[in-house]
Amino acid sequence: MDKIKIKSSFLIISGYEFKIAAEKQIELSSEFLMLPVDTGRETILASLSFKHVINVELMDNSEQKGAGLTLHVNNFMMQKLQHYLVVEGNKLMDYKCSYSRHKLIVLDILNCDYENMHHIRQILSNASLFHHNYVVQQMNKNKKSKLEIAVQFVGMTNFTQSMVSSSEYAE
Repeated sequence: MDKIKIKSSFLIISGYEFKIAAEKQIELSSEFLMLPVDTGRETILASLSFKHVINVELMDNSEQKGAGLTLHVNNFMMQKLQHYLVVEGNKLMDYKCSYSRHKLIVLDILNCDYENMHHIRQILSNASLFHHNYVVQQMNKNKKSKLEIAVQFVGMTNFTQSMVSSSEYAE
């Protein structure tokens, strides 16, 4: 199985909270994250390619306090999301802003039993390889000598570490 459906109760994009469309689930594969977003006016299926994800943090429920996923995306992806999701514009979703917290996608994972979390880890590992291959391909295409790849594309975190990180963002 190369994809999994994730049950989630919330979705935060760049500090702006969105609803997951009723009766829909987020779909995670090694190449895409599909977000069924309810904008209040319509349901939009936002497709997020791992080509444009800079880093992924997975809270794995190892402490039995919940699981979640945080994706740091590049300017291109945030601009695309802003275009599709916020018609009148929103300063919170300013993709040109240099602060990384303005380029975050955060969601919880409700189906976080051992089997699902293991599967999510495998898919994210494959997504890391997909991202690496894309960056290498772009480097070769543009004849750049330096790779700009995150040292650790997928980071694992737990509830305690997440709470410390959250308090740093609040400051």
